[in-house]
Amino acid sequence: MNLVTKSAIDFTASAVLSDGEIVDDFCLINDGGIGEVSYTLVSDIKKSISRDYGVLHDDSVALRATFVIDDKFIVRHQSINDLPLGRNIDEFIRIVDAINHNKEHSEVCPAGWKRGKPAMQASNEGVADYLNSYSEEL
Repeated sequence: MNLVTKSAIDFTASAVLSDGEIVDDFCLINDGGIGEVSYTLVSDIKKSISRDYGVLHDDSVALRATFVIDDKFIVRHQSINDLPLGRNIDEFIRIVDAINHNKEHSEVCPAGWKRGKPAMQASNEGVADYLNSYSEEL
């Protein structure tokens, strides 16, 4: 096995190639690669991250999972899918937008909420006001 490493500011991502070919890039889409990467990648060769987050299936492969972790390292959302199921990045962007909205406005975001739409106060009155005003949009 060859170890290929890409570095970024304060971060190193590694990929293990099992076919013996040395590759210095993650951009080989035609060869099954993921293309140009502008976000952080992490290697979990020892499967410790997968195990710690409870997504290691049959002690061999990680399930498809996404964790939204805030700046205080609190898991705010997690989604774990069975192996054949893909993920929807739009939902995770919506979740991050809702977390940011709550942080900025101290409001909670109802089901289906999207950035720029009204949210509500976290109280019985806030829910009642929201439902009275926006029930037809639900």
